[in-house]
Amino acid sequence: MSKSKGLPTLLKRVGGLSLASAVIVSIISRESEKKWNFNFDPTFNHPLEFNFPNNDSQKVERLVVDNKDGAKLAVTVVEGVSPTVVFSHGWTENQNVWAPVVNSLVEKGQRIVVYDHQGHGQSTIGNSPLDVNRLALDLKEIYETLQIDESVLVGHSMGGMTAQTFIVNYPEMRSKVKGLVLVATTSRAAFGPEWFYDLSELVCGSTVFTNLMRDKKMGPRLVRFAVGRDPAISHLKATSKMASEASPKARGELAKRMRDLDLTKALNEIDLPASVMVGTMDRLTPIRCAKEINKNLKNSTLVVLQDKGHMLPFEAPKEIFGQIEDLL
Repeated sequence: MSKSKGLPTLLKRVGGLSLASAVIVSIISRESEKKWNFNFDPTFNHPLEFNFPNNDSQKVERLVVDNKDGAKLAVTVVEGVSPTVVFSHGWTENQNVWAPVVNSLVEKGQRIVVYDHQGHGQSTIGNSPLDVNRLALDLKEIYETLQIDESVLVGHSMGGMTAQTFIVNYPEMRSKVKGLVLVATTSRAAFGPEWFYDLSELVCGSTVFTNLMRDKKMGPRLVRFAVGRDPAISHLKATSKMASEASPKARGELAKRMRDLDLTKALNEIDLPASVMVGTMDRLTPIRCAKEINKNLKNSTLVVLQDKGHMLPFEAPKEIFGQIEDLL
């Protein structure tokens, strides 16, 4: 067997073992769904539901932005007062992840733009390989299409990487952003070595991954690591549901190409007010990632949330809302 054929085969086998191990770990987990049902839920059991208004002053539009790459990007706009708050979601999520935060902003009459990345939610995939640079260009095209001139830009996880890359790659757009809220994210590849990202592509881009996330019992258990000390069952179900619905191609390609991210030096050039938020129990973008961003951004504040995990849009919507309000 040649080396070129042997490595993918080995990775597939390792990927299969990894999935099997995850299943076993989830089965013997000391926590139970019964316990999760009784944990406090700041989303009141509806983490993915927007409470959009029905009046003339806050018109809701669902649009499709055709980007130059051939993708159709699903965008929701809630009209209101400026500045616009633009939300960029994380890997394997969709725009609905922001519902608990958006609902609070809509109540106060703010203009909102929330959208799906390529291969997530209702957005299709274009002709170029998917990476964070491509997503940042998509964000630029959304800003230009919707003529957003004054905004607060909010990004979670991969959405935070997208927001940072957008600011770094397109200096001409910085004047349109008066502040950043970077939620549970990183400025460079959070894990190594390279084979980890190859393995992630194979595992996360597989139908096995999709089916496990769809499973009503297994899905919530497999995403348990993404939340903090006291997870609510609705957060676990919502997280696994979104992951199961994301395109396998997008899941795989983006998981692999996150290893190429490194904005460490470039952030030193950015002088925008920023809030960098992280939970002490974030296992995906650990607190060291937030501290590094905070160190490199000239005008940022580090906000550490005790006992919270990676899914802060569900776990800490009021805290995110508060940081956005401060920038507004």
